[in-house]
Amino acid sequence: MGFDTFKNTGDPSVPYVGIFVNGAAHATANSSTVTFTNGSTWSSWISYSGTTLAVYLSTSFAQPSTPAVSATVNIFSVIGQTTAFFGIGGGTSTNSEVAKIYNWEFKLNGTTQFRYGWDHCLATPCLNGGTCLDGLTSSSCECVPGYVGTQCEVLVNNCVADICQNGATCINGVNEYTCECVAGFTGINCQASVRLCDTDPCTNGGTCVNIANDYLCLCPPNYGDATCSTRKRCPEILYYFYYYYFDPPHSPNSRL
Repeated sequence: MGFDTFKNTGDPSVPYVGIFVNGAAHATANSSTVTFTNGSTWSSWISYSGTTLAVYLSTSFAQPSTPAVSATVNIFSVIGQTTAFFGIGGGTSTNSEVAKIYNWEFKLNGTTQFRYGWDHCLATPCLNGGTCLDGLTSSSCECVPGYVGTQCEVLVNNCVADICQNGATCINGVNEYTCECVAGFTGINCQASVRLCDTDPCTNGGTCVNIANDYLCLCPPNYGDATCSTRKRCPEILYYFYYYYFDPPHSPNSRL
């Protein structure tokens, strides 16, 4: 395999990735679509099925579905033996380059045989404060209370059916919920009617009676209005005076 950022004589382009057989770049297995000089960390996957050698490239930790280059190669015939060594090398003429292997693993028929420095948590980050637990072939997330999912990406719905009562609206939160009560109700779940009589709205000896969303004051006889705060006025009494004058010459029943 060749990952090159310096154009030597005979190189197809710069930069490029290619498959080399007996020291020469395979004519149909090189690609100039990569940009190794873009400052990113590149991930590569090399697979060999026994007949096809393929190289996958990405600037993320997820393997693409399509290889950057591939070629039909019989490695056993090329090296003339069934034992081989895998290594990475580079040549840049008078320039220099840095190649680091952060992690690698060897799989046979899809099963991991051995690995070094592999961190699956790089490929599967945990969200919302979750803790990533790395394993041999995969990782898992330990979520904080209030979140679930493979990456702790799902907020738990705490607004279960009818938890907020009397027409209240449930607002979901992280490991909690709140109920917005309609007028006339109170409590964590809006389960209690508001007792307006607790504020002593009735004055002058009035008796308070709680009713739905309101109160009623039963006032003493001399007071009125909604809170018994207004004293009633006494009714006006009209007096009619009748004056009778009697004249002796006339009938005593005559009225002047």
